[in-house]
Amino acid sequence: MSLELTPAQREALTSDEITVGIRPEDLSPTNEGTGLPITAEVVEELGADAYVYGQLAPVTAANTVVRVDPSAQSTKDSGRAEEGLEEGASPVVVRTDGRTPPRPGSTVWVAPNQERIHLFDAATGNRLPE
Repeated sequence: MSLELTPAQREALTSDEITVGIRPEDLSPTNEGTGLPITAEVVEELGADAYVYGQLAPVTAANTVVRVDPSAQSTKDSGRAEEGLEEGASPVVVRTDGRTPPRPGSTVWVAPNQERIHLFDAATGNRLPE
């Protein structure tokens, strides 16, 4: 998955890193091998919905830091791990069908609704303009 920043978004950045935010309801199940693989750690069953708490597999492009260049964007591994996560992992929450929830330890493949992605300046936490 790649994201192109608008000129206004590039201008609003104070560093060369962004944070990508996606709400759990804006991730849709996909076929195995397509989208982003999520390793399910905890599954919270809530009747009609289930929330899967896990992390992106370290081999995906979603675990990269976006480097901003005025002419083009490229990606590069950040080399950082958050406390409690495996090296290269990113925490994720996915809302799934509560009638057929995944099991902890399984891999859930999802694709984000690209119209519902939120971008933030990683240095300030401010949301980038659309």
